[in-house]
Amino acid sequence: MTSMNLYRVCPVLAENATPEVTVLYEKSRKSSMKDDSLAQLVLVGSMDDANVELTATCDSAKSIWEKLLSVYEQSSLQQLDRLMEQFFRRGKDGDDDVVTHIAKLQKNFSELNDELKRVAKKTRPELLLMSRIMPTLPSEFFEFKSV
Repeated sequence: MTSMNLYRVCPVLAENATPEVTVLYEKSRKSSMKDDSLAQLVLVGSMDDANVELTATCDSAKSIWEKLLSVYEQSSLQQLDRLMEQFFRRGKDGDDDVVTHIAKLQKNFSELNDELKRVAKKTRPELLLMSRIMPTLPSEFFEFKSV
């Protein structure tokens, strides 16, 4: 639509507008079209082929952005599910020392809380992290487990 110079313009110029208002309106409309075209170029230029195809029917930068948001906001719940599964299934890798293992769990917990905060505006308490760390420690840390 943009190549054919067909735009949805809002607000609409009144039929009884003065010539000065008409000139200002046209100048503003052209400036908006130029800004929108530039924004579309920036968005499309930074996308991979799949996203370009996904947004091919969009006629403005705003509609491109809304389309991308609608697609990727859906997957945030899948991301949350993946992070939860990763956190609750993570065991100590044989090659990792205890400090590295705990750091990995802390990183995963932090990512999980960040995603929870973004999606649900909530976080999980640190106690959950501690409860998750303790059973994964090797037997030589048994004294810490019983505390």
